[in-house]
Amino acid sequence: MTGWRIGSLPPPLQISKVVGPLQGNTCSHIPSFLMPAAELAAKDWSSVEKFREEYIRRRELMLTMLEQIPSLSASEPEGAFYVMVDVRQTGMDATTFAKRAMEEALVQVIPLDSLPGGEGYIRLSYAADDDVIREGIQRLQSWLAQ
Repeated sequence: MTGWRIGSLPPPLQISKVVGPLQGNTCSHIPSFLMPAAELAAKDWSSVEKFREEYIRRRELMLTMLEQIPSLSASEPEGAFYVMVDVRQTGMDATTFAKRAMEEALVQVIPLDSLPGGEGYIRLSYAADDDVIREGIQRLQSWLAQ
């Protein structure tokens, strides 16, 4: 269910009165095909724990591989399944890095230059199979070594 953003947050009553009608008309329910999976996740946390363990393992794989690239630095993320990578030592801003990574290494990364505090950082996702993570990081490493 990664990426489907199932959840809710009860706001204070004053905010709820203002945004409630808008929210109700834009996303009043989750897609019906996701309901059984959401119900299982809510009732049986063992499946959620399996995913959590898998993501921790993938995160460690990505961070270990990134440590081998001298011009990149990353720190352990505290949430989600993204690693924020500092690309400033490459001499490129994040937008240029992302464009060139796609064109020259065939790796898609997300530049964070447009976010407050994101200047010089890209985002990598470890919500992928090990082979995809390995290949993507190896392509970046080979490209940056040229």
